[in-house]
Amino acid sequence: MVHYFSDVKIMSEQSSKYIAALLAVLSISMVLGIDLFIFSLQSEKQTMPHLGVGVLVAQLISLLVFYRGEICPGQRGRLIKVNMTFAIYWAVWLLISLLQNNHTLTNVMSVCGLSVVYFIWKQPKN
Repeated sequence: MVHYFSDVKIMSEQSSKYIAALLAVLSISMVLGIDLFIFSLQSEKQTMPHLGVGVLVAQLISLLVFYRGEICPGQRGRLIKVNMTFAIYWAVWLLISLLQNNHTLTNVMSVCGLSVVYFIWKQPKN
């Protein structure tokens, strides 16, 4: 049993960062994929991110945690980097809504989501 634990390889910090970034992009891609799939099933093509309200609320809760919570500097820096993947989600929806005719609510939600990404990114990392 002792030999088993001594042979376990510890991941390097570089591969750990790569895996964390990959998982962050994968999770946002899954949410975006589900949202775009729901959008493609609609008979009326009205641009509305169905999961956008949930994503925006999750971002606002994380913003509250960043400002009021006690997070260690290392974890804070990692969470700020992972939060940048939300910019992909909101940029895609902003682009889709700008290509449609009726898009006011989606534009407002996208700009609010991108604003929260910016506010979290600009806060001190330590």
